[in-house]
Amino acid sequence: MAPPRRKSRGGRLFREALDAHPGPTLLVSRAGTVLHVNAAAEELLGLSGSRFGLRPVAALPRTGVALAELVARSVAERVSTQGEIDLGPPKGKVVATAAPLLKRSGVRAVVVRLREAQGRIDLEALAAGLAHEIKNPLAGLKGAAELMGDELAAGSPLRVYTELIAREAKRVDGLVQSLLDLTRPLPLELRPENVHAVIDDVLLLAKGLLPRGVAFERRFDPSLPEVELDRDSVQQVLLNLVKNAAEAMAGRQGAVVIETGIAPGMRVRVRGRTRQLLRIAVIDQGPGLPEGVELFTPFATDKPRGTGLGLVISRRIAEAHGGRLELRDRRDGGGAEAELLLPL
Repeated sequence: MAPPRRKSRGGRLFREALDAHPGPTLLVSRAGTVLHVNAAAEELLGLSGSRFGLRPVAALPRTGVALAELVARSVAERVSTQGEIDLGPPKGKVVATAAPLLKRSGVRAVVVRLREAQGRIDLEALAAGLAHEIKNPLAGLKGAAELMGDELAAGSPLRVYTELIAREAKRVDGLVQSLLDLTRPLPLELRPENVHAVIDDVLLLAKGLLPRGVAFERRFDPSLPEVELDRDSVQQVLLNLVKNAAEAMAGRQGAVVIETGIAPGMRVRVRGRTRQLLRIAVIDQGPGLPEGVELFTPFATDKPRGTGLGLVISRRIAEAHGGRLELRDRRDGGGAEAELLLPL
């Protein structure tokens, strides 16, 4: 009798890595069998990994058929595939991403990551309420402050208060407008662009944001082709990322690095075509990502005057292009890395 096969050390370490990952994650074989479910996925899906291990993913309650279709597409096309999965009340819909683990002969397995959807319906209701309850009275407040200021003498010490009221009313109005914009379709004007020219324009705009002793360092891949993108919206994303990196470098010496290239081993399917991904990374040498802040949640911020909408809008722009926006601490512990991925 042959001795029993031992589980490979690599396989065990991979499962331990999935268990350590804070996000709900499943490992599924290329044939559609559940190999592993981490604790976060067990909690989200309301199931036991030991019970459903080595069973078809299609057998999972409520979500099985949709997840099985997602995994099958990822295996067939050998690209990361994304879709919405309905968990039913009260959890609602989540976004599922099936990423194939590739080997020379094909797909070894598929990693399925789940994350909460952005909550479009709730956001629309919130935005509509804000527009009705805040936006119109705010315009009246701003107008009244300006009229009051006009009535005061030029040297009156009270003018500083009317100017403050008008300025803050304008700021809140802009905040409400940004939130309203999140609920509307994002119009893109896609044109072939030299991505390095786009980045250079952003760095020119952001030059004044750099703290003393900090510089921009370009690490560009000169072989990159032109990319179809909406120049204005991508500039908005990159300016936000560069601004965040510059703020993280306050009181420090070093560089904010902007790196471009092809994302290795990553492909997406956009408008019926499988495409490689362009990678634009903004890397700082600051303290790393803030703990306890959900960075892609509206109004979640650790900045005294931040709105928490910049990254939410930036992710929405990336996804409208068929790409992604990812944030992570650097592996060496020396700062943070923001990565904008766009299809070529």
